[in-house]
Amino acid sequence: MKISHRLTATHLLLIGCIFVVSTVFYKAVSDTEESFIDFSDQTLKTVSALHDIQKGGLRIVASTTEVVLDRVSNPKTGAVQERENTLIKNGAAKLREGFKRYSDLVEKFFPDETEFRDQIKTATDDLINGSAVMVETVMAGARGKEIHEAKERFETDEQNFLKAVARALDHENEEIAEVQENIRSNLARTNAFILAGLIAITVIILLLTWLLSNRIVR
Repeated sequence: MKISHRLTATHLLLIGCIFVVSTVFYKAVSDTEESFIDFSDQTLKTVSALHDIQKGGLRIVASTTEVVLDRVSNPKTGAVQERENTLIKNGAAKLREGFKRYSDLVEKFFPDETEFRDQIKTATDDLINGSAVMVETVMAGARGKEIHEAKERFETDEQNFLKAVARALDHENEEIAEVQENIRSNLARTNAFILAGLIAITVIILLLTWLLSNRIVR
């Protein structure tokens, strides 16, 4: 074979190797980018919705407690009670809005997480109803045992609510860690492949250069 033909074949081989390495690199970067976009668009929105649920629930708890304390210490005043009742309603609205977003995301992207959604739904309803019962009890002028029992029920509703949201958040954090680990693994594999490809190309260049040199000398 003529030297010109050998050089042409060598160039084509090198171009092919570079093309393969470049293609793998591009695909890995594209896959990683797509994974990150999905991660941002789905998981982070889910976490945000859960935090809004949590904030709305804590607002209900804080304002319900404030109504009870104010009613017991100042039974004839109404300004604080009216303000806190408004805050309870705002908290419930924020909670429901956050839950709707969370429920929609679970339905669309995470059908295997319906158990967390159902637990939060039950806990949310119990918390809102428990707050209403607590406020009605103290506003009706109840004392002693009746208030104590209502308070215990409401505290149980609060704990169940916080636990349900915490379980869902823990699950999402595990999902985040898994996605991050997958991205790191993909990048590591890509880097290893590129390094191996560059080493192979270098070896091929050296080998072909040596062979061509020998041919020319002969």
